[in-house]
Amino acid sequence: MTADSKINISRAVNLLYLAYIVIWPAFGRLVVQVDGAGRIGMFLLILVIFFNFSKLDFWRSLTYRPITLWLIWCVYVSSVWLWKGLPPLNNVTPFLFIYTEIFSPFFAMWVISYEVRRKAKPTVIFLCLAFLTYMLLGVLLQQGAKLYNGRVSGGLWNNMPLTSLSFMAVVVIANIKGWLSTKWVVMALLLSIMATLMVATRKAFIGIGIIIIFWYISANNVKKASSIIMAVLVVLVAFFGISYIFDNTVLGERFSLVENQGKALNKSGYELLNFLGDRATFYIEGWKLFKSYPFFGIGLSNYKTVLPSDMPIHSEFMVQLAEGGLIGALLFLLFHFSLFRRIFSMKKENNKSMKLTLCGIMICILFIGLTAWTYSMRAYYIVFGAIIGLSTSQPLVYDADEDINEEMPEKATVESTENSE
Repeated sequence: MTADSKINISRAVNLLYLAYIVIWPAFGRLVVQVDGAGRIGMFLLILVIFFNFSKLDFWRSLTYRPITLWLIWCVYVSSVWLWKGLPPLNNVTPFLFIYTEIFSPFFAMWVISYEVRRKAKPTVIFLCLAFLTYMLLGVLLQQGAKLYNGRVSGGLWNNMPLTSLSFMAVVVIANIKGWLSTKWVVMALLLSIMATLMVATRKAFIGIGIIIIFWYISANNVKKASSIIMAVLVVLVAFFGISYIFDNTVLGERFSLVENQGKALNKSGYELLNFLGDRATFYIEGWKLFKSYPFFGIGLSNYKTVLPSDMPIHSEFMVQLAEGGLIGALLFLLFHFSLFRRIFSMKKENNKSMKLTLCGIMICILFIGLTAWTYSMRAYYIVFGAIIGLSTSQPLVYDADEDINEEMPEKATVESTENSE
């Protein structure tokens, strides 16, 4: 029996854990409302550690610079959070808060980076199917939720359109790699637009556009006449489609309110903040808090308590500055810088298209951070982990624990030092 045909327990456990991370937020809310504290996820994580404990490359993945930096960030913000004082947790223990909101995305990124490096194609295809399951559950079962100003409230709320961006990300990666046909991209696009229109999430709508634009340029030779003609047709269809959405949907109404909301709430004198609409206030108040607590911040999730405020900071950048201070913000910047550095240092085949696609995905997630906090979005850190795995110089070709009955290759692949960059 070959290594590829053997059932590997550690891989099965890892994929089960990742499937839980992706699908359970929809299944646990819309089908069976249990395990709100995420104990099933903790149990699966324990199994992941147990079955991968003896695998050197699993632990070596921690030395990849983005993963190391985010681990430091997790430890840092957890320490500051405990030091600064705890915000109201709605009957959630401090341990559960630290695990679910801070460390859970890190573990997801770690596991998927290892699995993508292990077997990239089946892992990415598995992610596509997992996110597809999430999207179908969300679109089909959230229909019965109540309407709030024309938006589908309850159920998954903004999480569905924001997670749809991760669905788009893994599908376009698989398409650029040649693992999925273009019809999968079209299907993912339609599902994502449907989810976004249901909840009327403006940032997700723009995020979809960012990913599709970068994917389209990556997947087509824009210098060819046929590609130029097709691009013009696509732009025309997109123009009329977007115009219809703006004129006939709640999403369009919400876009039309952005500038007026920004003018009403922005008292800073910086007109640039007007484009943030009702989110401008988080930048204004967040900057004030940063100036008052510059080094360590006020502690993660403490914004509502310190001000007080009815809502948390709707900006990942202001979360890092106001709640994480200079140290947290620096770690955040270094983490993203190291991800971009890995993308630009890729040396594999078809690297230009893949580099552009991955950059588009990164820009999309950073754009979402303008008006939403993303540090607890595990779906985004799964995408980060996939990027780390894909940008690693050498794939794993041998694991003594898995292939013990197979003939050892004459020369095992040795990870180059740049894998830790």
